[in-house]
Amino acid sequence: MFVALVVMAVATSMMSGPAMYRILGLRKQRRVSDFISPRGFINPIIADNREQAIRVLAVPAAQASGLDRERIVRAVLQREELMSTGIGTGIAIPHARMEGLSGAVVTLGISRHGIDFNAPDGDPAHLIFLILTPLEDNTAQIEILSLVSRLFRDPQVRSAAMQAENYTEFLALLRSHQS
Repeated sequence: MFVALVVMAVATSMMSGPAMYRILGLRKQRRVSDFISPRGFINPIIADNREQAIRVLAVPAAQASGLDRERIVRAVLQREELMSTGIGTGIAIPHARMEGLSGAVVTLGISRHGIDFNAPDGDPAHLIFLILTPLEDNTAQIEILSLVSRLFRDPQVRSAAMQAENYTEFLALLRSHQS
């Protein structure tokens, strides 16, 4: 009887956390590092303009998502025509919502010389995040855009990110600055 009570206590304790999240409709907070993989980190990105940058970043995005690269490029460029995705301070966030994605995909290119994404401050983008989110997930894109802009608003974080030589250094930077 004692063993049964202990097993029951342990089992209900283990189930209570996930059950509360489900009952209350809470979700685990997303982080930028959850979406960028080593293949999605390109440093340096070899591109002279925004279309070339999007085409380069679409290659690992296509591999990660299983979608056609040209389909990704068309969707992102179509979004880019509506409004430029250069947000200023050396950051650009070209993005698109795509049908057929199971989850968000983010790729990052670091440009040493900068690429013009028509940012409001006129500065070229050095950190270019290509963000793809599922069409049916209405909040993923806004969440990731918000996470990127919040994380990289600090000039020291942007500078350290541009100096990252590889994915491991970049990931360490992200983990040390994400809440």
